[in-house]
Amino acid sequence: MNRFVAVLLSLLIAFPLLGQQNKKQEEKSFREKVEATKVAYFTEKLNLTPQEAQVFWPVYNKWWGERQEAYKKVHESVDAIVKLEEKGGYSDPQMKKLINQYAQNLALEAEIFDMYVDEFYKILPTEKVAKIFVAEKGFRDILTKMWREKKHHQKEDKKPEVK
Repeated sequence: MNRFVAVLLSLLIAFPLLGQQNKKQEEKSFREKVEATKVAYFTEKLNLTPQEAQVFWPVYNKWWGERQEAYKKVHESVDAIVKLEEKGGYSDPQMKKLINQYAQNLALEAEIFDMYVDEFYKILPTEKVAKIFVAEKGFRDILTKMWREKKHHQKEDKKPEVK
């Protein structure tokens, strides 16, 4: 009887863990699909030669990572302003400090942009540098569509089967 209870408890503990593992795998698979789509889309839209692609992608990926970090800081700082303002009862120096931090984070974001645009000019002709930003807009649209499809499929998977 004790062995049966132990096996039953093990199974009850294991099933949620299997679900979590499956979600992690699905998320990893989705990220890989997004990355592959991005590489193919940008390579086509920028009309990158193999030599250009070899130099472009490390620079672009580094830029992307730094942009994400800066973007996160901007949103954290504006969230801090919102929270303090909603809370009320703050002092001018408190709010000025948060506003200054927000401005610094926006400036950092712009600095990163400027720095990498210069890097792109070193490795690509101006026409292709311009296409980076056009491709980014187009890819955001594709990413939005992919995200919606993913959410739609998740909802479909959760619906009970009609018999």
